[in-house]
Amino acid sequence: MKKTLLLCLMFCCLGPLFLEASPLEMTGQAAGARPDILFLAPKLTAPPKDYSKTLAKTAKLGTVLPHAVLTESAFCSMGPVPVLMAAGYRVLPIRDVTREEAVSRLNEILTLRYRTRYEDGIQQAPLCVILSEEVTPKVLAETLPTLMDAEALILLAPQEDALPLTVVWKNRVWPTQYSEQSMRVEHWVATLAEIVGLPPPAESGAVSVLPLLTGSGYQRPLEQPLLLGPSASAAQKVAPCTMVCTYTQLPEPCPWVPDFTDMSNLKPTERLFVPEKLPLSESYVSNLTTRNGPQGLYIRTVLSDWSITLPAQVSCVIRVKGYPVFSVWRPEEPVSWHFTRMEPQVVECFLLLPPEMDPIQSLPFLFKPEVDEEPSASEATSKPLTP
Repeated sequence: MKKTLLLCLMFCCLGPLFLEASPLEMTGQAAGARPDILFLAPKLTAPPKDYSKTLAKTAKLGTVLPHAVLTESAFCSMGPVPVLMAAGYRVLPIRDVTREEAVSRLNEILTLRYRTRYEDGIQQAPLCVILSEEVTPKVLAETLPTLMDAEALILLAPQEDALPLTVVWKNRVWPTQYSEQSMRVEHWVATLAEIVGLPPPAESGAVSVLPLLTGSGYQRPLEQPLLLGPSASAAQKVAPCTMVCTYTQLPEPCPWVPDFTDMSNLKPTERLFVPEKLPLSESYVSNLTTRNGPQGLYIRTVLSDWSITLPAQVSCVIRVKGYPVFSVWRPEEPVSWHFTRMEPQVVECFLLLPPEMDPIQSLPFLFKPEVDEEPSASEATSKPLTP
């Protein structure tokens, strides 16, 4: 009896401490690397152009991938769903209801999960919601803003090749980012496997695009998935990839010169991933223009041979495989530099341009201006003239 009273007294005194500490610990775990995932796959009832205006608004919230493909059937069967289920996700498809009712249910579910996770400290199994239904442009415009505000990793994949896929994840995925990279289902499998902490399937030769989406870490060039048959060797070729970041709000003095060590504290004005090597076509960097103030350019690509000629007053730092190899600060005269390697190497280049300098015209080793070719006489006569 005395032991029982003693245990009760100890619980009354120490119990609140355990109850207070436990939710904090669980909340810390729940706030980690297993977010709820929303796969939104609207099926169109009107021409794709009628949805473009609504989808353009979501482009400001995350990364836009116009050449990414992720159909509902691929997501569920051979795609990410088996990986998510192996990671303990509960898969919840919402079907056979109207879009408005589906969004209402989803909001209730996410609100309850958010409250129990962060206020009550209850750790829950992660959730993957698949929302796929026919939707008109008007209804999509009315319901999409609420869904895009959810505390979850969101894959907005219209079931139409003419419309881009958008990835939104608050405070993790770069907003207003645009990438020309083409992505297959295998890349999404590898990406979500990395997010939930699992290795990608061994038979997949795909690469995770999480560094591309979050801007954290080095993005490996996307490899083609492994194929069977005579085309297998050709599929192993690594596609070129160049990242271009522009900075228009730079501190004084600029922290990147000459040691190139502090890029993490600033966010770029624009961030592009281009499936080409240098020099890039002007069409990829159409937003690069003359600025009233100084602007910075960060280029990361893979090269084995490169020659540059810097105009006067252009500062530059270059790293190869992470090691600084060249640096110049506001030279009074043009400066040239060249490097050659036996094998392609990861090359990083940061340039600081003075005000009123056009990047495309001044840096031909990075950007090749497009020239309008005049049609030949035979082409001019063979094509019909339009009024």
